[in-house]
Amino acid sequence: MAGVAEKLKEQGNASYRRGRYKAAIEFYTEAITLYPDRIIYWTNRALCYKKLKDWKRVEADSRKALELDNQCVKALYLLGLAMLESKQYVEAISLLNKAMELSKVEKLIDYFVYSRDALAKAQYEEWEHASTLRIQRQQELREICERAIKLDHDEAVKNLESASGKSNDSVIVIDDETHHEDIHKFSVRRAQAQEHQQRIRRSKRAEYLSTMYLERCHTLSEVFDKAAQCDIPSEIPDHLTCRITLGILSDPVITPSGITYEKSSLLEHLQKVGEFDPVTRAPLLAEQIIPNFAIKAAVRAYLKENAWAYEHE
Repeated sequence: MAGVAEKLKEQGNASYRRGRYKAAIEFYTEAITLYPDRIIYWTNRALCYKKLKDWKRVEADSRKALELDNQCVKALYLLGLAMLESKQYVEAISLLNKAMELSKVEKLIDYFVYSRDALAKAQYEEWEHASTLRIQRQQELREICERAIKLDHDEAVKNLESASGKSNDSVIVIDDETHHEDIHKFSVRRAQAQEHQQRIRRSKRAEYLSTMYLERCHTLSEVFDKAAQCDIPSEIPDHLTCRITLGILSDPVITPSGITYEKSSLLEHLQKVGEFDPVTRAPLLAEQIIPNFAIKAAVRAYLKENAWAYEHE
């Protein structure tokens, strides 16, 4: 039974290499039917589903493989990809990180690189997703605040206009029996002066309300613009980042191949994965790496100029 299943697997492998993924799936399915406890049949079929972008089935087959062996690097990697595609970032990051760490121990070089790259993508997409949600919530809050400021301004203007209407309704009545012309002229001039003063006060009040409204709108914009800065990804030049961690370099070293890495990450790679350059795959020993002082100075200058980008880290 196991021998027949292995032959079916080989036929599936041959179909996979020729790009005939649906045919390969049929062979792996037959092998699984005969020998369901063989992990490689499940992960090979999951690879075919990955090629077809059938992520639900990638997830199902990978989970089955992990039921058989929860340390299977291939299954962890494939399930991590499936979770990434379904935007389940927390689980995707956990799975891909585990796949990367196990591939170091088992010296599975290809899967170490695959998992590392997918992990970086998952971490960025998780940040981008969270950032998008924050921006949406901030925009909603901003609109609420803007409406509140406008409502308060409109209410104040309405009250001012109402008070103005009442003052215009008050008419000074001159007694018809008063025949003293000077008293009559004085009363008229006083009424005109009072009305003029009221117009000036109303004008100043209206100007004050307008100024306050604009100042509040400006302050609100400053507050939300500042809050949004943490969601603007800083554009770190590629030559200032480590090719292993993808983070900014702090202790850069250069290999004979001319590629710069973070020292601790490169030494860990040489110790746990293999004695070769992670990018070029050229043989590499720890004593061959040397400090890259030029890049270290460039990183220092970049951080000095862009310190604001790291305030929220």
